[in-house]
Amino acid sequence: MITLTPKAAEQVRLAAEQNNTEDMALRIAVRQATDGSLEYGMGFDQEGDTDVEVVSEGVRMLMYAAQEAMLLGLVVDYDEYMPGQYGFIFMNPNDPGAGGDNSGGSCGGGSCSGCGSSTQGCA
Repeated sequence: MITLTPKAAEQVRLAAEQNNTEDMALRIAVRQATDGSLEYGMGFDQEGDTDVEVVSEGVRMLMYAAQEAMLLGLVVDYDEYMPGQYGFIFMNPNDPGAGGDNSGGSCGGGSCSGCGSSTQGCA
């Protein structure tokens, strides 16, 4: 479903510790931009009635059930995307705006902003 790389999981755990949100899950949300590409948001949140929960690398994650199809196969990494700039990288085979290679990569710029009803952003 959704896979975190070990580096991404480490950054999420660090952010949860820094924000005192270790008891919350990481919500990953997605929306389709006007150009057709997918945009992502992440933040720490409590589970809701219609959420789908997945676990990767020991990190509990939530997604809205209505977004499950768009997030199927998503891989979240944390790496250097430009010299000296690190951030979360979203690789989604379902991203229609990603070009012809079907990798669907986009970067999150190093921080997780709030998404949906998230109460705490990551990092």
